[in-house]
Parts: sequence; C-alpha cells; structure tokens
Amino acid sequence: MKLLNMRTESFLKCVLAEVSFVGDRVEICGKNEQGKSSFAKSIWALFGGKDAIPRMPVTDGAEES
Repeated sequence: MKLLNMRTESFLKCVLAEVSFVGDRVEICGKNEQGKSSFAKSIWALFGGKDAIPRMPVTDGAEES
C-alpha cells in the first residue's frame, strides 16, 4: 500500500494540510505551533488503528475532524 495524497483538517493543532507524496522524500516544514507534529500524528492515527487516535483529536472550536 502506498499513500499518495492526504488531507488533514481540524486535527489537534493542524487546521488544514493537504500533501501529495511524490518522490522519495516529503518535507513537512513551518514555524513553531503550526501543526507539523499534529499532521504527522494524523498519519499515525490513519494507519495505527483505534489506539493511535488521540483522546481529543478535534481542534478546539471545530465540530469534527
């Protein structure tokens, strides 16, 4: 299985991220507190099963993630 595209919205501190995984490497970069780790955790939650999903995954103020 290969992940080609991913969209994460309202997951922890990640408001919105859309990434196309093209090539051998993808860099996720940005300033502090912009949701990079939250985006990485959303990938883990996608593949890691129920135990990988944080207890409160939805961003504060959002209704769903």
